Amino acid sequence: MKSNADTPTTMYGAIQLGALWRHKGKALLAFVLTMVVIAAVILLRPKSYSSEAKLYLRIGRETVALDPTATTGTIVGVKISRDAEINSVLEILRSRTIVEKVVDTLGPDKILATANDPTLLGALRQQVSHTRQHIKAMLQAFAGSTPTSDLRETAISYLTSNLSVRAPVSSPVIAISCRAQSPELAQQIVATVIDVHAQEHLRLNRTSGSAEFFQDQTRLVGRQLSETKQRLHSLKNRLGIASLDGQVVLLEAQKAEIQEQLLRNERELATSEARYAALKKSLGEVEPNIFMSETRGADNPAADGMRQKLYDLEAKERELLGKYVEDHPFVRQIAEEVAHMRKVHLKESDTRTRSTYEINPTWQTLQQDFWEENARLAALKATNTSLKQQHAAVLADLRKSNEHSLEIEDLQRKADLLSIDYKTYSEKLELARIDAALQKHQITNINVLQSATLTTKPIGPSKSLMAGMGILIALINGCGIALLADRFDASLKSPAEVEQTVGWPVLTSLPETPRQRVHV
Repeated sequence: MKSNADTPTTMYGAIQLGALWRHKGKALLAFVLTMVVIAAVILLRPKSYSSEAKLYLRIGRETVALDPTATTGTIVGVKISRDAEINSVLEILRSRTIVEKVVDTLGPDKILATANDPTLLGALRQQVSHTRQHIKAMLQAFAGSTPTSDLRETAISYLTSNLSVRAPVSSPVIAISCRAQSPELAQQIVATVIDVHAQEHLRLNRTSGSAEFFQDQTRLVGRQLSETKQRLHSLKNRLGIASLDGQVVLLEAQKAEIQEQLLRNERELATSEARYAALKKSLGEVEPNIFMSETRGADNPAADGMRQKLYDLEAKERELLGKYVEDHPFVRQIAEEVAHMRKVHLKESDTRTRSTYEINPTWQTLQQDFWEENARLAALKATNTSLKQQHAAVLADLRKSNEHSLEIEDLQRKADLLSIDYKTYSEKLELARIDAALQKHQITNINVLQSATLTTKPIGPSKSLMAGMGILIALINGCGIALLADRFDASLKSPAEVEQTVGWPVLTSLPETPRQRVHV
């Protein structure tokens, strides 16, 4: 017959409990061994200590940074939120670069070194650690890897897992903490992280080589500006001008003034020429002398002198006729002179009258006006010639200025642009110098709010937690061993197992004794 109305679940539970009871010795042994292992782990596990530091971030690196390369081009306003800047600092602190530099600064051996504990447990812990490292080194050597690089990678992994960087929500304070096997090492690691981050923060927020670049550019632009100004100065000296615009304005003013004077001179010259011609014509029409009076029978010394001369010529003619014939040249010449003198004498001797004449005042006035106008006309002509020469000289200067205006304007424009560039580069060079001074003194917008703490109280491992977990693991292990042993046990332990094995119903059952077990 089958057993009473036991449900399958109840029967299964009874079977498991029976198995635990039957293998209670094995379960107890497994429990004890597990607890021993857990206790050894608790005792031999090295203590861990923590150090914490806090940084205060002043939002906006522009509070201290003067990077000149940030304003060399078109400035575009970029609004960076508080969270974005804090997240940037957090990412830098959590980056592998920071961890690698901390490991390289302190050394992998120091980071992975165990705490120096003079007690027996400390010695055991150090021995276990050394054994573990020795085994790991042997495995690495067997695998063909380099122990030094693997040791460094191990230190990097260890530091990455034990370094914590966090920031409260909406707070500019950043907390850095690290777990290590000694409080001094934890403090040193956190302090080194702060120092390395300060250097990286300065490097990342500064353009490398900006000071040298702006120094070279300032020197180059200054030399170009000096050469351009020298060329411009030489050209102006050669042209004899100080300012092209001023020179052109001056020449235009001189040209306008000369043209005005020339027009006025030409009008006066035309008037003077007309008056000169009129005076000249009037002088030709007016007699210079006017008749005043006439005296008859008066002595005529001229006629008397001519008569005496006529007598002398006649005497000489008679003398020559006595020597030469009438056709002789001397005789003919003297005969002609005698005839001419006789004719003149006859004319003078007809009337012995004397006429009195005086200078015509009208003619005299006209003559004075004529000579004055002549002098004025000559002066006007000379002035006209001079004005034309001056006008031609001004036009030549204007043409000369226009010919060199493009060159002067180009040099002046180049000098102005170079002056602006030189001023800009000089300002940027000063900013770069200030930025270099800030970097030299490691001035950033991140200040240490709390230095790395030295906490001598260990933070782990938690013995109570590990003991509780150990008890739980020991119980599970003991039960598991008992159930596993029961599973591999081939004996029939209940009527149900008999029925299940042979397929026949059990008629009766006897109390179990160690010697009455039935094996199938």
